[in-house]
Amino acid sequence: SYYRHIHRRHHPYCNDRSRDPDMQSGFFSMYPESAREKTGLGKLISRHQSVLIWMLVCLQPFTLKIDSIRFLRRNLRTTPVDQIVLVLHWALWLVPPTLALGLPAAVLNYAVMSLLIGPYLGVIFLVNHIGTRVVQPDDSLSFLRQELSTTRNLGRSRLHDFLFGGVNNHIEHHLFPSVPTVRLRVARPIVREFCQRHALPYHEMSWLAAARDVTRHFRAMSGFVPPSSGRP
Repeated sequence: SYYRHIHRRHHPYCNDRSRDPDMQSGFFSMYPESAREKTGLGKLISRHQSVLIWMLVCLQPFTLKIDSIRFLRRNLRTTPVDQIVLVLHWALWLVPPTLALGLPAAVLNYAVMSLLIGPYLGVIFLVNHIGTRVVQPDDSLSFLRQELSTTRNLGRSRLHDFLFGGVNNHIEHHLFPSVPTVRLRVARPIVREFCQRHALPYHEMSWLAAARDVTRHFRAMSGFVPPSSGRP
């Protein structure tokens, strides 16, 4: 429920710095205004975010769990299934391992597995939008142009489809969010040809090229972080 909630808010406002929840972070800066407002730990992380993002992404499973639990607590009446699944999740991951190995080993096993999921989530999601156009509050863009200018596709092979769960066809996912991911591969050449015919942006690249764009964008945003007190 939490993921659907933020994802539904993300899609119509992709990369809109004032309305896209994925553009808001207390630690990383996706646009200059965010970098200028950082204080404390967020300021320190934003200053070195082009390197730290690839390390701290390991913690994303933990932040997602925490945010999800907070969301469920605020919406107890509308999330009964999620609450049941959450209880089953903790029971299956902690009770049998605790009985077999003891509580410390069970907790360590859960933490390690969560850490291993982090890089995989980062590989899939960090490269979808970061480093593309940042939409300003006063920009006047059609839905089509906003989605095309803020989204990129990765690879074309079926191996890419398997590794990325189909969201490597991310432009098509944003244009047609109700289409099952397994069908996005069929839509991709149609959308590409349409964009070429009408001189519309259509960003396709390798994962490495996208990762370089992400790193360059974070490094550029670090330049807007104000200096610490006493620093020239």
